Amino acid sequence: MIDKSARMYIAGHRGLVGSAIWRRLEADGYSDLIGRTSRELDLRDREAVFTFFRAEHPQQVVHAAAKVGGILALRGWAWSWASGPGSEGLVALG
Repeated sequence: MIDKSARMYIAGHRGLVGSAIWRRLEADGYSDLIGRTSRELDLRDREAVFTFFRAEHPQQVVHAAAKVGGILALRGWAWSWASGPGSEGLVALG
């Protein structure tokens, strides 16, 4: 069980899935939720992500971030998110 006072970062907290997760966690009594918009934190920017984690020290992470637009909007850029400038794939934290 996760401590309800644990600092928790919800990536994608304003999207369909992330906002539902955020509401559920709040309803269940989790009190230290952190969210950042894509303008505030670009998850493709490795240094920005590590800077954020050093500053905020989340104890738990829920990754619900996604590119929006539906299947047709995504068709033309399949996998480009993993090979764009500076991405070196995905930023993974362990």
